[in-house]
Amino acid sequence: GHQSRFEREPIMALACSAPMMGHLVSVAVISIPQLRDVVSSGHPGTARFHSGVHMHSHHSVCNQTRFHSKNFVLPPKAGPTLREGRILSIDRSSTVSHSTRWAIAGTGKISTLFAECITRTESGAVSHVLSRSEESAQRFTEAQGGIPWTNARKMLSADGVDALYIGTPHSEHAELAISALSLGVPVLCEKPLTCSGAGTLAVVMAAHQNGTALIEGWMYRCHPQIARLRELISSGAIGELQSIESHFGFRADVDPEHRLRNQKLGGGPILDIGGYPMSLAMLVAGATDDRSHARPRSMEAVGVFDPITDVDADSAAVVTFDNGLEAKLRCSIIEDLGTGLHCVGSDGELRLEHPFLPEARRDGRRATIEIEQNGETRVESIEAPMDCFSLEARAMSELIETRELQPEPPLVGHEESVVIAGALESWRSALEQARRDRS
Repeated sequence: GHQSRFEREPIMALACSAPMMGHLVSVAVISIPQLRDVVSSGHPGTARFHSGVHMHSHHSVCNQTRFHSKNFVLPPKAGPTLREGRILSIDRSSTVSHSTRWAIAGTGKISTLFAECITRTESGAVSHVLSRSEESAQRFTEAQGGIPWTNARKMLSADGVDALYIGTPHSEHAELAISALSLGVPVLCEKPLTCSGAGTLAVVMAAHQNGTALIEGWMYRCHPQIARLRELISSGAIGELQSIESHFGFRADVDPEHRLRNQKLGGGPILDIGGYPMSLAMLVAGATDDRSHARPRSMEAVGVFDPITDVDADSAAVVTFDNGLEAKLRCSIIEDLGTGLHCVGSDGELRLEHPFLPEARRDGRRATIEIEQNGETRVESIEAPMDCFSLEARAMSELIETRELQPEPPLVGHEESVVIAGALESWRSALEQARRDRS
């Protein structure tokens, strides 16, 4: 059948092969200087992770990643030995033997919030701060502590770096992550891990090649409401699951140069927040047959584009998973949709009002699950021991303590990171094709 390859110079004689809808995609591990060409924002011409797009009517049906761990061929590691078949079980309310010393890349709002949270809950300490601007790094350290840097490699090689938190624009994630992993520095990277499936696979491969822990920062997965959601779905609390709907949208009144509207910085809601409804739908669909996640099989999308920068601005997608379940998803940076999840089953319905932001706050702790059965509705209130950023930081500290590479579900593991990246790339491709069909 058709074979799609990345024609890049490998730094090792290794390829990772994954079957996709009957096709084979081979991805070589690449050198860091060449990475920029592969992990750019995923614009037309960028190497694709999925094997192609088949068109149907005014939408597109995309070949999706069917990424099985048995096909994920890892190179020999220079670092600690990974116990085969074992993924760490984390008690995220526990403490570790020492406070993890965090290097923080990026000085924007999300990095500031992460630093404030881990300091407040004693889930870590800020030791180093990286920014393109010396002034920005200095301001950050004055408020949060740590040593300011403008050179990533020098910072990562300094004393007192137990882990790296990456809170930079999306387009900078991949190179920073691979640089850190190659030096044996564990990485907690804000979502999306990279701007493309190829880039995400390269980062995951770097983690395994160097025997170094990696977490993609879908922090909402740390809240106990998500574990409870999986339990309710898998136990058949609403009967046989029939449909899934999830959304995340807000109005971003920002300049065209802002990262949310900037092509070069991986702008648009699909990359920025579309992974929230996508990854949650994957989790819910997978819970029906006791998997950590289902895999998208096909996708249709519609939406609108930014009239100035041409990034996607609002998009809805219908995703069909490999077990036949269907999800309706939407993301937007031009309409205040809020957040939500609605699942319909044969015997009832289930709703999460704030699946991604407990209490509608980034540092919220309290959440509710509404369950409707037999005409009656009950509400379960679920509170986390601390905010999700602190729980996420503690998850990384546990990985460092136990020398494991990835967390257990419901946190996002490495295989799921690659599947999410491929799904978002396909969502963007489907939307682009829908536009071409209308023209």
